Amino acid sequence: MSTLTKPTARVAKWDNAKFFLILCVVLGHSMASSFMGNGESMKWVEVILYSFHMPLFIFIGGLFAKKTVDSVPFRYEKVISYLLLSLFMKILNYVVKLICLGKASFSLLSDNSVSWYIFATAIHIMIAHLLRNCKPWKILATSFVIAILAGYVNEIGNVFVLSRIIVFFPIFYLGYMLDPDKLLAFLQKPWVRICSVLVLIAIFAGFYITLDKSYYLRRLFTGNNPYYEFGGIWHILGGPLRICSYTISFLVGTAILSLIPNKRIPLITWSGSRTLTVYALHRAVQYIIGYSFFDEMFSTTLPRFLLPILLVYSLALIFLLSTKHFEYVLYPCMHWDKILAPVLNWFRKDEYKIKK
Repeated sequence: MSTLTKPTARVAKWDNAKFFLILCVVLGHSMASSFMGNGESMKWVEVILYSFHMPLFIFIGGLFAKKTVDSVPFRYEKVISYLLLSLFMKILNYVVKLICLGKASFSLLSDNSVSWYIFATAIHIMIAHLLRNCKPWKILATSFVIAILAGYVNEIGNVFVLSRIIVFFPIFYLGYMLDPDKLLAFLQKPWVRICSVLVLIAIFAGFYITLDKSYYLRRLFTGNNPYYEFGGIWHILGGPLRICSYTISFLVGTAILSLIPNKRIPLITWSGSRTLTVYALHRAVQYIIGYSFFDEMFSTTLPRFLLPILLVYSLALIFLLSTKHFEYVLYPCMHWDKILAPVLNWFRKDEYKIKK
């Protein structure tokens, strides 16, 4: 374990939160296997996970994107790194599925795979940078209105992840607006933690009681579906339902952040500082394991045993991909500027200088 160095200048709560969120991501994708389509308990867990895990991930991303967003000149190196990483993930997952299944689909323009989050983050950073001199609260309010109305436009969809970019930008921008230290102080207040417990109990119980209806909120939580897909009167009520989904995500996300401990937890806090590597590689590894033997092995497992098995499997996968060796896989994407520095500096000796 000597190679697993601990970050020294990081707040433990945020790394713990990121670990919990990446666990939700990996567990959610584990539950997406073909044999997981049935079962009330699985649907309940699924709608709970989708209600907060990606919105909260995006919020934390905005919370710590201030240095990049406000940088002048703009730090485009990081944005390009995210774009390259998104493309790498798409190609990797495509190749793995092609090898394992003998067939796979690939689209450069549309993206309905896990790489959407990385691509959307790059676009969110660029949009926030362009709007950095505008009134923050006006931008936040306007972006929420646009996100709510966008669901009525059927043409907005997967192309360039446009739907998710629009729907999740207000959440990213809200994180960008807030001060991490003040937010941390608020989340640690005793009354906030008490209210958080009550909020989670009420919302999760509500999901369970109204599961047949609340499960449809999953489509809104993903930010990827226009309202017409709901059909009937639900198409007309898409806007109010979007507001409802935003409210649930806000309440659940705030409550979870409040209850996450702000102290270093062995292995968990360390792993939480490496979630980008886990996110980028976990789906390809899941494809290999799932298509090879995992799905078939547990296809007949009783539902009450399946969730604990998937939880242990997800934890093992996270800890494995958190090891430093897997960082080298992403090195060309995340540090392309260092690799190309000699070439770029040769072409633009006076104008372009990369910090080493």
